[in-house]
Amino acid sequence: MPPLAVNLLPVDQRRSSSRMRYVPTLTLASLVVLMLGAVVAYPKYEDRQYLSLLRQEIHKLDPQAKKASDLDRQITVTRNRTQTLDNFRRHTKEDMDALNELTQMLAAPTWLNSLQLTRDSVTIAGEAEQAAALIKLLDSSRQFRGSSFALPLQRSSSGELFSIRASRQGVTP
Repeated sequence: MPPLAVNLLPVDQRRSSSRMRYVPTLTLASLVVLMLGAVVAYPKYEDRQYLSLLRQEIHKLDPQAKKASDLDRQITVTRNRTQTLDNFRRHTKEDMDALNELTQMLAAPTWLNSLQLTRDSVTIAGEAEQAAALIKLLDSSRQFRGSSFALPLQRSSSGELFSIRASRQGVTP
């Protein structure tokens, strides 16, 4: 027969082996594990919340950012148009200066029947008493250089028919 588990000692001297004594320890250990899990998980949760708030703010500010982007695009287009107009105005002045120079150099009885003016060259065709002298005359100007006959000279009843090509000097491309 097994021995009886009777404890005859006074209550303050008895040893107890009850499993209930582990309940507070286990409860506290569980609470520590839960708190540790919360400490580890909270930054991720907080980051997700912060990201959500940022996305909401970005979504609220998207229309203003789009307006700013549209304004930047319009400013760029306007600047390009202004630059184009300025270039055109400058080119027009340079072209008029070249035309004025040609008008002053090619005095009567020389006359032109064709004038082609581009950004980097000029081609003139017409009639003069001495067409060969026009090459030196064009090269001596401040507007033109590298003059040469584009076609051979031809005699006419009142002089020589010519076609001269020259490079322009001092113009912006």
